[in-house]
Order: sequence, then structure tokens, then C-alpha cells
Amino acid sequence: MANVLVVDNGSYHVKAGYVTQGPNKVRCFPNLVGRDQRTRQVYVADELHSHPSWSGLSIKSPFEKGYIINWDPELTIWDRLFSDPVLATDPAATSLIMTEPVLNLGNVQEAYDQILYEEFGFARLFRTPASTLAVHNPVQALWPSPGFTGSAVADQQSDGILVVDIGHSATHIIPMDVGGKLLTNYLKETVSFRQWNMMDETALMNHVKETCCFVSPDLGRDLHVCKSQPLNNSITLAYTLPDLTTTPHGYIKSIGGKLMPSSREPRVNQAQTLYMDNERFTVPELLFHPSDIGIGQKGLAEAIVESVTATPRGLKERLYSELRPLVDQDYLVRIGVPDNSTTYAVHGGFQWARHDATPKDPAIQPAQPSKLPSFADCFVTRQEYFEHGSHYCQRRFDSCS
Repeated sequence: MANVLVVDNGSYHVKAGYVTQGPNKVRCFPNLVGRDQRTRQVYVADELHSHPSWSGLSIKSPFEKGYIINWDPELTIWDRLFSDPVLATDPAATSLIMTEPVLNLGNVQEAYDQILYEEFGFARLFRTPASTLAVHNPVQALWPSPGFTGSAVADQQSDGILVVDIGHSATHIIPMDVGGKLLTNYLKETVSFRQWNMMDETALMNHVKETCCFVSPDLGRDLHVCKSQPLNNSITLAYTLPDLTTTPHGYIKSIGGKLMPSSREPRVNQAQTLYMDNERFTVPELLFHPSDIGIGQKGLAEAIVESVTATPRGLKERLYSELRPLVDQDYLVRIGVPDNSTTYAVHGGFQWARHDATPKDPAIQPAQPSKLPSFADCFVTRQEYFEHGSHYCQRRFDSCS
């Protein structure tokens, strides 16, 4: 198990770590290349954290709708990822677990193999969707213990587990075109129409979305609150925009008219303020009703039911309230949300890598342990790749995913 590297190559964040170093050493940084609009300096991946502000950055992503379409920035990011300042990877002595999109395109899969085997020279590779790694975690721990459920059915091990992966570019159950990127773009358009022109501030508005938005447990009630008292209610939030001089980072100034502790520091009175009212919950509402903006697809609850038969705050409770009426009463519905969903797939890769090597307590076994593939059998070596090609790799990877 020496030198096993797990990389969850998400469309917005890269999460990576060595199995031997444990989950506390997982690195997480943007899967993006940024250029400062004033100085023209380029920032790659973790270097973006050193930029003084998300404002004024031109962002280039390798992904579109969850799939890599531009390999140049991705190669730049991977060069940085495997370099000495970050992971200090020796590819020739490393076994790599690399995530890929669900239903990835064949030519894109071949490009993954060619780059990782031929250009970087990894000794062994296993490509798989992040959701495949996620189920190797002890998922039973996500749900209430039997002592709290009082249900004999709840005490039994699940017959099946459905992983809902709400990513930046898409939501994967059956693939939906609504993900974090679309929500950010929708928020940009909404704010630009109602208040400030933010069409060129993708990174800043993504931060606003992650900081301010939530999933409403009762949409009708919250809409009524915002309508009855516009900009003067418990939901309205004032967000101070960065000005790159005295305020390099945006921050929440007040919620419901009450000042936040961080906003009591001396600030310039003329700072521009963005008021987030019903935008806070109507933007994430697209996850449940994509048709609101003309996307002819089912919402999150309907898509889950369809996939069986054929994380903004409040998502778990709202999803359960919409999902329960759609599912036959004979079926128990339990929804678990990891404490850290960002690195959950990487941690699942760690669990899977250790599964064959270390006996575990049955109480914390991964889901469906009898169906777990052998760790060693899922990898394809560099020599096998050169002998048999990418199609051989894909057959091996499909048998383990």
C-alpha cells in the first residue's frame, strides 16, 4: 500500500492525499488557473489562495458541464499538483487513483490514460467516478443509530445506496445540468440585473453564493417574508463588496439588519454593498426546479426516484420532505450528509485501499463489503497499458466501478 495517491479531480476543486498519510493530510485547492486583470500575473491551483482577493481575477477552468474540454490548463494544474512544493510525487513509484466524471466520454478517457501513463509516467492507475469511492466509507455512520430510530427496518443494512454528487459543473444521480457553476452564473445574472454588474466577477460571485445562499425548507413562507418586508426582514443579508484597497475581501455586513461581529471593525463608509434578499434561496431552488430557467429536466427529488426505478445548508431536510411522498411507504428513506463532503470521495479511496490489508470492526465496515472489488486487481500497470492500450484499461476499470 506504499505510495498510493488518491486524487479527486473535481471541476472546481482538486482533493488529493497519500493513503499512508491519512485523511488529515488531504490537500484541497481550486482546479483553476487565474490571471490578475491588472498585473497579468498567472496563479495556478493552490497559488490562487495567495491572491489578495477573488475580485479582479479572470478564471479559466478545464471543465465544461463536468467534462474536461481544455487540457492545457489541466496539465498546468497537474504539473503544480505533483510538484515538490505541493505533493512531491514520484510517479514511477506511485499508484494513482484518479476520479473521472460519470459516463465519461471515450476520447476523454483515452486522454486521461495517455497523459497519466505517458507524460507523467505513473506506475499504476485506477480511474473511477468519485461516487464509487464515496460508498467505500462507513456510510452507516451517516444515519441515526438504531437507538434513535426505534425501527427494526432501520437497523438492517441497506440493500442499496444511491450517491447524489452535487458538484460544481453538474449534479450526478442521473446527470443533471444543474450544478454549482450554473447556480453561480444564475446568481451573476440576477444580481447584475437587480443591483451591480457582476458578469465579469465569476470568482467573487461564487464566494457570495457559498457564503450567503441556502436551501429553503419552506419556499412559500420565505417568499412571503421577503415580499412583505423588502430588504427589512430576517432573511435579508448585506454583503460588502471588496474594493481592493481597504477591503480586499468581501464580507457579510449584516443579516436581518443586525451587524455581524466582523463588520464592527473600522471600514470605509462608502464601501459598495450587495443586498441578498430572496436571491439567497431562489438560486439554490434550481436544484429542485430546473424548469424555472427553461432547463427541461426533472428536479433533484424526481431524478432520485427515476434513477432508482429505471451541500447548501438545509439540503438534507428539504430533500427528505420532497422525496418521502414520492416513494412507496414500504421503503425506508434515509438521507445522510457527510460532515466534510468535499473530501468524502478521497477518504473513501483511503478506506478502499486499506480494506484488503487491515481487518476492520464490522460495525464500521463500508457499505456492501462482500461486493467490494479487490484493491490490487483494479489497477492497470504502465507496462500493461503499453502492451494492451486504453481499451484494456477501460475494461478493467469498468469491472471495478
